[in-house]
Amino acid sequence: MVRRVDGGGNASRNLIMVHPSCHAQIHSLGLSVTKPALIRGFERLERSAGKTRTLRS
Repeated sequence: MVRRVDGGGNASRNLIMVHPSCHAQIHSLGLSVTKPALIRGFERLERSAGKTRTLRS
């Protein structure tokens, strides 16, 4: 991720949605923000008869 002030663009791969108050805290406290890696699809856990398995879609 590249901050807009450092030349970063508006493409979705360079954006993170944060609440306005959280955004202000990021700047005022000098926090660093990292965007998680994109995972295609999703994973969920299904519990059936005491067994846990991971489903992908």
